[in-house]
Amino acid sequence: MSWWVSDASRPPVAIIAQPSIDYADTDAPFCFASWTFGIAIVVNRSNDREAQRELSRLVNEVALAIDTADAPAGVFDIAALDARPSVVSIAGTDLPAYELRVRVRA
Repeated sequence: MSWWVSDASRPPVAIIAQPSIDYADTDAPFCFASWTFGIAIVVNRSNDREAQRELSRLVNEVALAIDTADAPAGVFDIAALDARPSVVSIAGTDLPAYELRVRVRA
């Protein structure tokens, strides 16, 4: 996934991408569709170990918040699917990130 981020962004920051939409999700037969969003969680790079520790903490906090949140009316469920290492460029600087994929079924 490609990430376009304003140069005015200051990490730590989360960027929500446009979703992919599956109208024929066989795991959700009573739902209209499943939306899968990418969320890039980006931190400043002060050093590799510190950046990795902060990324792990933030990704876990976001995934836990998503998995424990009550789904709003009209939404069947919201679930964090996976998190993959990534890189996001802000103001010409490549910064460490995780791409967290989140599925919303409604």
